[in-house]
Amino acid sequence: MLGQSVHKIIHSQNPDGTPLAESDCGVLGVLRHGNVYKTDDEVFARKDGSLIPVSYISTAIMEGGKTTAAVTSFQDISQRKQAERDLLESRKQLRELSSYLQTVREEERTRIARELHDELGQMLTAVKLDAMWLTTRLSGQQPGLQTRLLPCPADR
Repeated sequence: MLGQSVHKIIHSQNPDGTPLAESDCGVLGVLRHGNVYKTDDEVFARKDGSLIPVSYISTAIMEGGKTTAAVTSFQDISQRKQAERDLLESRKQLRELSSYLQTVREEERTRIARELHDELGQMLTAVKLDAMWLTTRLSGQQPGLQTRLLPCPADR
Protein backbone atom coordinates (compact mmCIF):
# COMPACT_ATOMS: atom_id res chain seq x y z
CA MET A 1 0.00 0.00 0.00
CA LEU A 2 3.04 2.27 0.39
CA GLY A 3 3.17 4.85 -2.33
CA GLN A 4 -0.40 4.19 -3.51
CA SER A 5 -3.22 6.72 -3.33
CA VAL A 6 -5.69 6.22 -0.48
CA HIS A 7 -8.34 7.34 -2.89
CA LYS A 8 -7.63 4.56 -5.37
CA ILE A 9 -7.34 1.93 -2.66
CA ILE A 10 -10.50 2.51 -0.63
CA HIS A 11 -12.50 5.46 -1.85
CA SER A 12 -12.91 5.78 -5.59
CA GLN A 13 -16.69 5.55 -6.01
CA ASN A 14 -19.80 7.47 -5.09
CA PRO A 15 -22.67 5.67 -3.31
CA ASP A 16 -24.46 5.31 -6.67
CA GLY A 17 -21.41 3.49 -8.12
CA THR A 18 -20.18 6.34 -10.33
CA PRO A 19 -16.48 7.23 -10.14
CA LEU A 20 -15.52 9.71 -7.42
CA ALA A 21 -13.07 12.36 -8.59
CA GLU A 22 -9.96 12.77 -6.44
CA SER A 23 -10.93 16.43 -5.95
CA ASP A 24 -14.16 15.24 -4.26
CA CYS A 25 -12.46 12.69 -2.00
CA GLY A 26 -12.93 13.75 1.62
CA VAL A 27 -9.94 11.81 2.94
CA LEU A 28 -7.60 13.31 0.32
CA GLY A 29 -9.01 16.77 1.07
CA VAL A 30 -8.08 16.32 4.73
CA LEU A 31 -4.56 15.23 3.79
CA ARG A 32 -4.13 18.14 1.38
CA HIS A 33 -5.73 20.92 3.39
CA GLY A 34 -5.41 19.84 7.01
CA ASN A 35 -9.11 20.12 7.76
CA VAL A 36 -11.84 17.80 9.07
CA TYR A 37 -14.30 16.00 6.83
CA LYS A 38 -17.49 14.23 7.94
CA THR A 39 -20.08 12.42 5.86
CA ASP A 40 -23.02 10.11 6.52
CA ASP A 41 -23.32 8.45 3.12
CA GLU A 42 -20.34 7.29 1.09
CA VAL A 43 -18.78 4.01 0.05
CA PHE A 44 -15.40 2.45 0.63
CA ALA A 45 -13.98 -0.53 -1.24
CA ARG A 46 -13.13 -3.75 0.55
CA LYS A 47 -9.96 -5.69 -0.18
CA ASP A 48 -11.92 -7.92 -2.59
CA GLY A 49 -13.21 -4.84 -4.46
CA SER A 50 -16.78 -5.03 -3.17
CA LEU A 51 -18.28 -1.82 -1.87
CA ILE A 52 -19.29 -1.09 1.69
CA PRO A 53 -21.58 1.83 2.56
CA VAL A 54 -20.04 3.94 5.32
CA SER A 55 -20.35 7.08 7.34
CA TYR A 56 -17.02 8.50 8.43
CA ILE A 57 -15.04 11.37 9.85
CA SER A 58 -11.49 12.12 8.81
CA THR A 59 -9.22 14.44 10.82
CA ALA A 60 -5.78 15.70 9.89
CA ILE A 61 -2.73 15.05 12.08
CA MET A 62 -0.55 18.16 11.98
CA GLU A 63 3.17 18.46 12.74
CA GLY A 64 4.96 21.76 12.35
CA GLY A 65 1.99 23.31 10.52
CA LYS A 66 1.95 20.56 7.92
CA THR A 67 -0.42 17.64 7.53
CA THR A 68 1.53 14.45 8.06
CA ALA A 69 -1.34 11.97 8.24
CA ALA A 70 -5.08 11.63 8.75
CA VAL A 71 -7.10 9.59 11.15
CA THR A 72 -10.28 8.27 9.62
CA SER A 73 -12.94 6.59 11.66
CA PHE A 74 -15.72 4.95 9.70
CA GLN A 75 -18.84 2.97 10.47
CA ASP A 76 -20.34 0.28 8.28
CA ILE A 77 -23.91 1.41 7.54
CA SER A 78 -24.93 -1.67 5.53
CA GLN A 79 -27.69 -2.56 8.00
CA ARG A 80 -29.03 1.01 7.95
CA LYS A 81 -29.05 1.01 4.15
CA GLN A 82 -30.87 -2.34 4.13
CA ALA A 83 -33.40 -0.98 6.64
CA GLU A 84 -33.92 2.07 4.38
CA ARG A 85 -34.51 -0.19 1.37
CA ASP A 86 -36.90 -2.34 3.40
CA LEU A 87 -38.77 0.77 4.56
CA LEU A 88 -39.10 2.07 1.00
CA GLU A 89 -40.36 -1.35 -0.16
CA SER A 90 -42.82 -1.46 2.74
CA ARG A 91 -44.12 2.01 1.87
CA LYS A 92 -44.52 0.96 -1.76
CA GLN A 93 -46.48 -2.13 -0.69
CA LEU A 94 -48.68 -0.01 1.59
CA ARG A 95 -49.44 2.40 -1.26
CA GLU A 96 -50.32 -0.53 -3.53
CA LEU A 97 -52.51 -2.09 -0.82
CA SER A 98 -54.27 1.21 -0.18
CA SER A 99 -54.94 1.61 -3.90
CA TYR A 100 -56.22 -1.98 -4.11
CA LEU A 101 -58.53 -1.46 -1.12
CA GLN A 102 -59.92 1.71 -2.68
CA THR A 103 -60.63 -0.16 -5.91
CA VAL A 104 -62.31 -3.01 -4.02
CA ARG A 105 -64.47 -0.51 -2.09
CA GLU A 106 -65.59 1.21 -5.28
CA GLU A 107 -66.37 -2.12 -6.97
CA GLU A 108 -68.37 -3.26 -3.93
CA ARG A 109 -70.31 0.01 -3.83
CA THR A 110 -71.11 -0.33 -7.51
CA ARG A 111 -72.20 -3.96 -7.06
CA ILE A 112 -74.44 -3.11 -4.08
CA ALA A 113 -75.97 -0.13 -5.89
CA ARG A 114 -76.69 -2.28 -8.96
CA GLU A 115 -78.14 -5.07 -6.83
CA LEU A 116 -80.36 -2.66 -4.89
CA HIS A 117 -81.53 -0.98 -8.06
CA ASP A 118 -82.33 -4.22 -9.86
CA GLU A 119 -83.95 -6.09 -6.97
CA LEU A 120 -85.82 -3.13 -5.53
CA GLY A 121 -87.09 -2.13 -8.97
CA GLN A 122 -88.39 -5.65 -9.60
CA MET A 123 -90.03 -5.82 -6.17
CA LEU A 124 -91.71 -2.44 -6.57
CA THR A 125 -93.04 -3.41 -10.01
CA ALA A 126 -94.42 -6.66 -8.57
CA VAL A 127 -96.07 -4.80 -5.67
CA LYS A 128 -97.59 -2.28 -8.10
CA LEU A 129 -98.97 -5.07 -10.29
CA ASP A 130 -100.39 -6.87 -7.27
CA ALA A 131 -102.01 -3.65 -6.03
CA MET A 132 -103.58 -3.04 -9.44
CA TRP A 133 -104.84 -6.66 -9.54
CA LEU A 134 -106.38 -6.28 -6.08
CA THR A 135 -107.99 -3.00 -7.11
CA THR A 136 -109.79 -4.68 -10.01
CA ARG A 137 -110.87 -7.58 -7.78
CA LEU A 138 -112.20 -5.27 -5.05
CA SER A 139 -114.15 -2.94 -7.33
CA GLY A 140 -117.29 -1.96 -5.45
CA GLN A 141 -116.25 -3.78 -2.28
CA GLN A 142 -114.69 -1.89 0.58
CA PRO A 143 -114.11 1.50 -1.11
CA GLY A 144 -111.64 2.63 1.59
CA LEU A 145 -109.37 -0.33 0.88
CA GLN A 146 -109.68 0.19 -2.86
CA THR A 147 -108.61 3.86 -2.50
CA ARG A 148 -105.51 2.82 -0.62
CA LEU A 149 -104.59 0.34 -3.35
CA LEU A 150 -104.90 2.81 -6.22
CA PRO A 151 -101.56 4.04 -7.49
CA CYS A 152 -100.74 7.68 -6.85
CA PRO A 153 -101.67 10.09 -9.70
CA ALA A 154 -98.07 10.33 -10.93
CA ASP A 155 -97.97 6.56 -11.53
CA ARG A 156 -101.21 6.39 -13.56
